[in-house]
Amino acid sequence: MDSSFTMEVDVDKWKVSSEGELENWQFHFSEFEENLEKPYLEEIRGTKITVTDLNPEVKETFKIERDIADLLEELQREHIYSIDKGLRITLNGKRLKAQELTLLVSEEIKPAIWEGSNGNVMVTIIAGISEEEKGIYGGWYIFCNKRLVLGPDHGKVTGWGVKSPTRIPEYHPQYYRFRGYVFLEAKDPRDLPWNTSKTNMDLDSPVYRAVFQQMITAMRPVMDFLNYHHREKQDFEKEIINQKPLDKALKTTKLMQLNEVIIQRQVLSQDKFSFPEPAKRSEQKPRMVKVRFNITEKEYELVQEYFGKDDASEIGREIFDYFLVREIDNQ
Repeated sequence: MDSSFTMEVDVDKWKVSSEGELENWQFHFSEFEENLEKPYLEEIRGTKITVTDLNPEVKETFKIERDIADLLEELQREHIYSIDKGLRITLNGKRLKAQELTLLVSEEIKPAIWEGSNGNVMVTIIAGISEEEKGIYGGWYIFCNKRLVLGPDHGKVTGWGVKSPTRIPEYHPQYYRFRGYVFLEAKDPRDLPWNTSKTNMDLDSPVYRAVFQQMITAMRPVMDFLNYHHREKQDFEKEIINQKPLDKALKTTKLMQLNEVIIQRQVLSQDKFSFPEPAKRSEQKPRMVKVRFNITEKEYELVQEYFGKDDASEIGREIFDYFLVREIDNQ
């Protein structure tokens, strides 16, 4: 707010200098001021990047609307967390937007939050549920130094469909609510477990292998909840249970921004996703008996006309219920 800087880099000169080596990417301010008497107004704060002397083929690229749209989408995707947190980025005067990163939270349903370190990499893993939507936002999101590298991912790289050491199902509509967020932070980007193009994770990295196992551990209880919730609906319809505690708890949750969850992680912090105890199913289903008898076609047509039904099994059930109500229940 009360400082400014200018950094000018002549790329052609930099490429042939010693600072062009990968081991020494250091740039220096051309101008720098701080502790200014008048802080910059909020509407003019920020960082502006200007690139000049572009190669002719690059200049042509910026004339193609589709290429500009692709660049905008890429920036929105990679900086989704920072934009969701409040960072404003504009490209050719157009402000970037990003989907909201959210979790459902209540007293009964809370996400798993795990923090630790592996060598020089700080790790934060958050796993829980959010709104169902259409499934396009479900899955794992992996950030390296706040930049989205992978996600939303539904494949084996993030644990979907693995068989051991813990079984995780393939991604399908039952798991659309799942949200997993992984934050990997390192002072030296070379310590991060991403591939050389920084577009995916390095599956051979010992750091990522350790993170992967922790992701599976955090993920499994969320899968259990979503399985229980799915079965609860079916059991209730079949009258195997007479209450729906998971659905009731789900309806009391509130949508919380991921950034807010991170701020409150000391209050919410727990290694395991938590949810209420599912309703107990009846230990024994009632024994069913099939009742069969033959009648004449004329008799059937008379009864069929009375009940106004075409299905013989439904008519048989109506006849039985008629007798049960009038002769047994009224005794």
